[in-house]
Amino acid sequence: MLAPGCLVTAEPVTYEPQQTPPILVASGLDPDPRSILLVGGDLGLPEFPIAASVASEDAGESVKAALYIDYGFENPLEQPFRNILPNFPELPAATLADGPRPLVGVLYKVGVVALQPGCHRLTLVVTHEFDTRTGCPKDLRDSSQITWHFRQCDVGDCPPVLENCPTAEVSCPLDPTVVTSDLNDAGTTGG
Repeated sequence: MLAPGCLVTAEPVTYEPQQTPPILVASGLDPDPRSILLVGGDLGLPEFPIAASVASEDAGESVKAALYIDYGFENPLEQPFRNILPNFPELPAATLADGPRPLVGVLYKVGVVALQPGCHRLTLVVTHEFDTRTGCPKDLRDSSQITWHFRQCDVGDCPPVLENCPTAEVSCPLDPTVVTSDLNDAGTTGG
């Protein structure tokens, strides 16, 4: 009597996972990026945590996060944002099989950066590595971002409207190492 079987004649082939860009997962974002946030003054929030999740194949590298204030506006250092809030806790390396994992400790606090009353943008960027000179991701294709619009309130009435918002004139370059001082040739965003 013969039994069906399998004869293995070679070692199985295994593949190392390839790193993927960190992707901000749309479900579970808080605050809702479709709403207009009111911050500061006597009517707005004094601070708010940002709840977001990231999915990525990290190949051993942690995921880093930063908040850009008024991304698209060139600051005096020729960076493509008015200000940056970096140095949030890093997300330990994981795999796509682990599923989305929450960012922890990302917080916007009014007064950390002096802003004029009116319309502003807050952009959360996640990547595996930031460039220290530009403050941008080392490779824009290895990043993801989400933007909230907010109104910096003053004392008194602060309606949730967007008027006189600064226009986005510049953005992060695809590769900051090949950029001299012109950040206008940026390409596309990663997410």
